[in-house]
Amino acid sequence: MYATNDASAGVMESVGFVQEGRRRKEAFVDGERIDVLRYGLLAEEYEAPE
Repeated sequence: MYATNDASAGVMESVGFVQEGRRRKEAFVDGERIDVLRYGLLAEEYEAPE
């Protein structure tokens, strides 16, 4: 996910995903280089909705 997408980062974190990495200047978007964030969720961290 692009680091400029704060709304998506908030959704990912609100459902339990954890930011695991940042690839600096990985993507070229609208004429500029931007960071790409990596999120992950381990199986043992997953909590199924009731």
